[in-house]
Amino acid sequence: MSRFNFYFNMAVLVFIGLFLFYIACLVIFPIKIVTWHTNKIEVGFKIVQAGSVLPLRYPFEKHVEDFPTIHTRIIDTISYQLPEYKGSTGIGKSVDWRYNFVIPKHLPPGKYRIERIFEFNFNPLHNQRYKLLSDEFEVIK
Repeated sequence: MSRFNFYFNMAVLVFIGLFLFYIACLVIFPIKIVTWHTNKIEVGFKIVQAGSVLPLRYPFEKHVEDFPTIHTRIIDTISYQLPEYKGSTGIGKSVDWRYNFVIPKHLPPGKYRIERIFEFNFNPLHNQRYKLLSDEFEVIK
């Protein structure tokens, strides 16, 4: 084997090793994204009117400066999908009643739960989803 072939083969092996290391880093990092203090959403009121605002609280500590896509559903025997939106909370703790949820005016009276899915898309190889479910509340007209 000539000296050129040896160095060329070593360069290719080093390149492949670095590429595999890069792929492993994409899959693994970041390790700690969010620490949830509870796995459920607390609702401010047990009885609300359709069209009114319901305060929500889900304490967490966020460790990365990436904003999730938040998918919200109201669940009864039927699931009502609401528009998704981008989160806006930065790094740090959030323990206040700072999230307001507007109950849709067309929602029929009954008992419901709110489900929120927080989806962090870091890259094509690393996506994380967190699902929180609220306590039951009643919607009246």
